[in-house]
Amino acid sequence: MAERGVRVDHATIHRWVLEYAPQLEAAFRNGKKRAVDKFGDTIDFMLTEKRDEAAARRFFNKAIGQHGLPDKVVIDKSGSNAAALDTLNWQIWFAGIIGGFIEVLQVKYLNNIVEQSHRAVKWKMRTALGFKSIEGAEVLY
Repeated sequence: MAERGVRVDHATIHRWVLEYAPQLEAAFRNGKKRAVDKFGDTIDFMLTEKRDEAAARRFFNKAIGQHGLPDKVVIDKSGSNAAALDTLNWQIWFAGIIGGFIEVLQVKYLNNIVEQSHRAVKWKMRTALGFKSIEGAEVLY
């Protein structure tokens, strides 16, 4: 936008992300698989406004619906992911699916593969966190 001489407030960009993220997700998916498996390949992704239990449950339901029930899931320290997986395990138990429990692992080093998959995005976000004004952001460019 700056290259074209248009000044845009960061709040406007945030609203655009919330508005157009579902459309972008549909366009990016286009039959491709996007969560990360043990080899570092992306299985699925979901863009949400909040990182709470409901969002985690929606993500896991979406991934399981497309790729089947996993044996193990490695997560970070997020309580929302753990709560969502506990809920899913309860649903599996009530449904009577034999051998269908999902093993939940919170191992710091096993999760490194997952964290590496979005390293570039995290780096860009970290640099943007220091911006307190648009003028401050424009100084870097």
